Amino acid sequence: MTLDPEAITAWADQNGKPGRACADIVTSREAHELIQHYVDQLNAGLNGWETIKRFTILERDLDLANDELTPSMKLKRKVVLSNFEKDVEGLYAN
Repeated sequence: MTLDPEAITAWADQNGKPGRACADIVTSREAHELIQHYVDQLNAGLNGWETIKRFTILERDLDLANDELTPSMKLKRKVVLSNFEKDVEGLYAN
């Protein structure tokens, strides 16, 4: 998951964290808690097997320039897993 840089920067400015870089904001505990609130609301209407258990917020969108997407915008799973290996491993750690 990624967040809109303008929106999350505005949120940070309004919540006592002005001037921070977008990458610092999206990896912060506060941003994770903000998104967790929305995930919890979504999960409330789902069956247990449908719910989001863990998530991570990526510092940037996936893109063609980093060879993570095909020209038709399909995900290149192996490249994404390689580029975001630590993020993916974090989803499976206790």
